[in-house]
Amino acid sequence: MARLFLITLALVWLAAPRAMPAQSAALDEGKIRESVRKALSIPTQWTIQIKDLAESPFPNFYQAALEFQSGKDVQRHQVLISKDGRYYILGRIFETDVDMDAARRKLVSADGSPVRGDPGAPVTIVEFSDLQCASCKQVDENFRKDGLLEIYPGKVRLVLKDLPLPNVHPWALQAAVACRCAWREDPEAFWQVREGIFAQQAGITPHNLRAKVMDLAKTAGLDLPRFGLCYDGRATLAQIERDIAEANSLGIGRTPTFLVNGRLLVGYPGRDEMKRLIDEFLAAP
Repeated sequence: MARLFLITLALVWLAAPRAMPAQSAALDEGKIRESVRKALSIPTQWTIQIKDLAESPFPNFYQAALEFQSGKDVQRHQVLISKDGRYYILGRIFETDVDMDAARRKLVSADGSPVRGDPGAPVTIVEFSDLQCASCKQVDENFRKDGLLEIYPGKVRLVLKDLPLPNVHPWALQAAVACRCAWREDPEAFWQVREGIFAQQAGITPHNLRAKVMDLAKTAGLDLPRFGLCYDGRATLAQIERDIAEANSLGIGRTPTFLVNGRLLVGYPGRDEMKRLIDEFLAAP
């Protein structure tokens, strides 16, 4: 099993103290990556990339994502980098006055996303998933078996979000396109096609994916010419890209990841913990 890294809040100096220049110099990303590797003892088989560099709420700091990859394992962690490139802060900075559940809820929209359950349910479970992810397949089976939507009729809904990781899962993005094409034509067919892809996951390749999803679309009773045009033209790609942007805004880089009314859970914690969280939110004023 690939090594996992637990990154805690840390302030790292890249050089000896000196006066901060009046203007920020261009970041030396190679120097930052080298420092991160040494500071966190990252093995050489893991690559390190700095992505999504942008202005942060903190003066003199950029915000970005550090992406670590080894084979099929990809991890993303938030980082703040001083504009002169001398310091970086790994981890999240939280404000005690901010309700993080509410803050996360504002970053996710259910509009246009596949949904099961009462649209007006007081508890929303959002799942970020990758169709080529073996853990996502298992979680999909477990979630359906646990029957949370049936245990809480009218009180819980499930919203599906796509987070394909194309660097390690080469057909996941196009499979997500296929599922969204099914949703566009018939929402019930979406769930059939999605479950069919998971069921055949081990035998799917980039070369046979189209044939597989066309067979699943036929079984689901979809209009095959219409479905094929949507699939080949990637007509639903913008919806998936929106999901990816939402995941990035939440700092989510692994699948499956859940939000239960904004409470973030990496992986599926199981029926009992999900029930505990649902009951907590249902009891809240």
